[in-house]
Amino acid sequence: RVIVLNKGMIAYDGDKDTLFSNQDLMEKYSLDYPNTVTMLLEIKKKLNVELNELQYNVMDAYTELKKVLGDE
Repeated sequence: RVIVLNKGMIAYDGDKDTLFSNQDLMEKYSLDYPNTVTMLLEIKKKLNVELNELQYNVMDAYTELKKVLGDE
């Protein structure tokens, strides 16, 4: 569960996947993505691959990359 406050008022109250999937909300409240999400978003964009960028720790991000790019 994530709660985002704006001027002392609740602007968002919900799960992290929904929050990080909503780019408009992220920009509106000047929120930063977790480092792993930022990295996977860049890889997705640069390599034009389909992957689940919503990975919140290094091991999950690594597993997602291996699944998409192979075990080379």
